[in-house]
Amino acid sequence: MAFVKNTLFKFASISTKSTLLIQKRFYLLLHEYVSMGLLEQVGIRVPKFRVAESVDQVYQIASSHELGSDLVIKAQILAGGRGKGIFDSGLKGGVKMTFSPDEAKQVATKMLGHRLYTKQTGRDGKPVTKLIMCEKLFTRREYYFALALERRFDGPVIITSTQGGTNIEEIAHDHPEAIICHPIDIVQGLERKDALAIAKRLQFRNEALEEVKNKNSCFLRNINESCLVFLGG
Repeated sequence: MAFVKNTLFKFASISTKSTLLIQKRFYLLLHEYVSMGLLEQVGIRVPKFRVAESVDQVYQIASSHELGSDLVIKAQILAGGRGKGIFDSGLKGGVKMTFSPDEAKQVATKMLGHRLYTKQTGRDGKPVTKLIMCEKLFTRREYYFALALERRFDGPVIITSTQGGTNIEEIAHDHPEAIICHPIDIVQGLERKDALAIAKRLQFRNEALEEVKNKNSCFLRNINESCLVFLGG
């Protein structure tokens, strides 16, 4: 999930005694499967995945083995903390690994149509109507990567870490040296030398550095042009 909110204020004088406040709001709310699709479109490698909206779909996809026999099933809500969330069905965790079609079906039954409660959803939770089904990858290392608007830098900033995304808030509090923050010039954008410097700090190998050289500009441009939505007036 990505969330960007930027509020611009424009004042127009009506008279010497009154001022009109015009508020413009820009929102970018993307489910994880949409973000993964955008990355895939510009050649950024992501795990193979499918989106399911019913228990029958989950069972069919799992039975086809098109994603492999071991799957990761992830609830799609616009809130963080899914991994440690709790469903009103009693299921703990919005991210589950399954190893058979029957197990995938059982998990989906307790996710779809139920509300997921995390530290970011509030007391009402969030209804789950879609699931991502991903191939299971055997990772050597996990990273955290985010693009956000940060007041301290008056613009966008890359926030990344070699310590993965689970409990990233706690990591930032206890080990701030593990978090890399890199401001992006709103006019120049992310330059290749900066992308390479970040990649080296993340200890990427040479072949990954070459991919950063070739893909970083395209990635940022595609996300901006395809997903920025204007609301308000």
